[in-house]
Amino acid sequence: MPTRFDTILTDSLIEKFTSSGDWKNQTLLDHLEHWSAQRPDAIVTRDPYGAHTYAELSSDVETCARALVDLGVEPGDVVGIQLPNWYEWLVIHLGAIKAGAVTNGLIPIYRDREIGYMAKKASVSVLFVPNRFRKFDYPDMVDRLRPNLPELQHTIVLDAPGDEAFAGRDGFEKWADFLSRGERDSASDGCGRPPRRSNPSIGTNDVRTPTMSDSSSSPRARRAIPRA
Repeated sequence: MPTRFDTILTDSLIEKFTSSGDWKNQTLLDHLEHWSAQRPDAIVTRDPYGAHTYAELSSDVETCARALVDLGVEPGDVVGIQLPNWYEWLVIHLGAIKAGAVTNGLIPIYRDREIGYMAKKASVSVLFVPNRFRKFDYPDMVDRLRPNLPELQHTIVLDAPGDEAFAGRDGFEKWADFLSRGERDSASDGCGRPPRRSNPSIGTNDVRTPTMSDSSSSPRARRAIPRA
C-alpha cells in the first residue's frame, strides 16, 4: 500500500519558487517526452555496455511503468533500486515515476545492515538488485533480510552483460520476465496503461535516500526532492 512521508515541501515554498520561475512545474518525464519528440535518435545516455537514444529510453520507460502497474504498484508505493550506474537504473527510476511510485535509491556497496534499515524505513514494496556485482550475491542478501521486510512483495534481479545469468528461485523475478509484463500490457487494447503522474508541484514523486550517518550510530534517513 502507499507509504506516506512528511516532507519539507510546503505550500509557501511551492508558491515562492513557482512564482519566481525557478520551478517550471515539470518533471523528468516532461523533459523526456519533449526530447523524445524533438530528437528521438539523439543519444541520451551511455553506460559501460552501450548507448541509448531518447526514443529507446522513452519506450523502455513505458514498458517498465506498465510492468510495475501489472505487479500491483500504486501511486505512493516505494520502489527500491540497488543497482550500479547501469542504463536500467534510469529506466526503472523514470518508469516508477510514470507509475506514480516513489523511488528509493540504494548504493550498491551497502550490505545487510544498511539495506535492511533503509528498505524497512522506506517500506519498499518492490526491489531491484543485480544478481552479482563485485563478487557479492544480492539475492542471497535479500533472502537474509526478507523476514524483517514485511512490505517487500517483489524482488527483480538483473544480470550484468557477460556474467552468469540468474538461475531464478522462489521470491525473485528475472528482469526479462518483469519486462514481459509491460510488453503484454502494451499489446492489449489500452489496458494496463500506467497512470499519469500527479501534478509535479505537489511533490509526490520525489526520491527518498536513506543513508548511513557513521559507523558508530544508527542509520538515519535523508530526503532529497529533485526539481527540474
